[in-house]
Amino acid sequence: MLEPLPHIVSAAARADFKVHIGWSDGSAHIFDFSTVPEVRPACSQMKDIAFFEEALRIGMRGRSISWGGEIEYCADSLWYRAHPEAYRRDFPAYADQ
Repeated sequence: MLEPLPHIVSAAARADFKVHIGWSDGSAHIFDFSTVPEVRPACSQMKDIAFFEEALRIGMRGRSISWGGEIEYCADSLWYRAHPEAYRRDFPAYADQ
């Protein structure tokens, strides 16, 4: 059984469409969301820097971040993006895909 992953304790949007996330284990990571609107047209609101900075919220119990209640990223998926070694450890059958 997998141990629970750290949860999000802080999230700060930056003017370059990046988000600085602080985790419950004390680590931090910066995620680049600048290409999201082009890759996912449903996220086109994220092109507006005012929306990007002002609408960012941390979800209940730090399990996600979201913008405007419609655009949401799961904390676990973000954690694994920031810590690929943890993904390989926890999901070895999928690590090379």
